[in-house]
Amino acid sequence: MDLTSPSVVRIELPGPLDLRLGLERFRRWGDDLLERWDGEVYAWTVPIRGRSTAFAARVVGTIDQPGVEVAIEAAAEPRVSREAIEEEIRARLAPTTEASRALRALIASGSDPLVAGVEARFRGLRPVLQRDVLIALIRSISAQQINLAWATTVRRRLAESYGHEHMVDGSSVMSLDAERLAGADPA
Repeated sequence: MDLTSPSVVRIELPGPLDLRLGLERFRRWGDDLLERWDGEVYAWTVPIRGRSTAFAARVVGTIDQPGVEVAIEAAAEPRVSREAIEEEIRARLAPTTEASRALRALIASGSDPLVAGVEARFRGLRPVLQRDVLIALIRSISAQQINLAWATTVRRRLAESYGHEHMVDGSSVMSLDAERLAGADPA
């Protein structure tokens, strides 16, 4: 990642947060092309102003002082502000939803031995949120009643047949085209 590029933004996130462990699910069962994690860089797309925009985030820092260096695809640079980039990163990787605040409060209180044990074993593991409703729906449906490796294969085939490729910081990532997918023959 070229840190001298104006399109690369460094964002500090609140710890403890183990981004590497939280992102591992995107490669554990295979590569679906839609959200890609190679152990260092997480690439994905999200609709911004009606167009899919690709992001690539390199994990930096520690569990206690986590951060990411984020690049967006060149075509999106003029229409995506630094504020929009930060909003996407914080909402996806370090959400401050009511549920995430409740989890942090429960961990901090130490009142639940089960939660305390999980936090001790997997310190800083937090969910990565999906903000693209179409991808969230595809991910949920594809993982029902089948193993996760096969679900990944199904999503990859959908991406290859009904997606668009984006390049960001040397990474390729796909977005799904809702109209093409809607027009597909169910057979």
